[in-house]
Amino acid sequence: MIYTAGPSVDSLLAVVAVGLVVVHTIRDTRQFGAAEQPSTQTSQTPEQQTQRHANSLPSVPPETVVRPTRRAVHIGGAIDSLIPVGHAAGSIRRITGQSAILVVLMIGVPVLSHELLSVASPWVFLDLTSSFVALYLGGVALVGALHYDIVFGTTEYRLYEDALVAYDRRLDAVQWSVPYASIASVSVRDGWFDSPLGTDVGTVKIERTSSSDQQEPYRFYRESIVFVDDADHVADLITAARGGAR
Repeated sequence: MIYTAGPSVDSLLAVVAVGLVVVHTIRDTRQFGAAEQPSTQTSQTPEQQTQRHANSLPSVPPETVVRPTRRAVHIGGAIDSLIPVGHAAGSIRRITGQSAILVVLMIGVPVLSHELLSVASPWVFLDLTSSFVALYLGGVALVGALHYDIVFGTTEYRLYEDALVAYDRRLDAVQWSVPYASIASVSVRDGWFDSPLGTDVGTVKIERTSSSDQQEPYRFYRESIVFVDDADHVADLITAARGGAR
């Protein structure tokens, strides 16, 4: 009886490991996307539901309109996705998930290339592994850039006489609004995640007086005027408006 050579145990294990990575990546991406979308369930408090229905544009034109720099939005999203300790939700889960995928790639690619392609050169192992890792990191950065573009790319911040309104031009809808009387303080952030490398933008952080508006993971999205030029001037405008609203 003649037996044909079949895949080795190591090869099968490597294939299974890569399959698990793919499944984990898809699941992690879907959970991450779901976590960052505001809930539409009826579990919202009456105050939140009232605020949601109250998010309508004033009848008068805004006094000032501020828009994020699109390039900074994309760079900021890529950085936040590649270094999962920034503003996006689920940082601990993202750190462990992305680290596990990198480890599996660094181990699985050499094993698969050796078992399936009969590669023996360490330089080829290094080139293949580097290429796959670069593709993975590039994909993570692209997802982050697209995420931030969806959230902030077409958002403009309108300063009215009595309130600040974040308005999405793509959706033609108010994303959030806050009366100046409900703003406790205003500050400018220019750190790694708030002023991406290679840009001159800053992020204006708004602290609200209502504790119900400070719940994670949406606090950054509801209390930030992101990646705007001359952020200090924007903060001064809001501070002056707060003084006039008292």
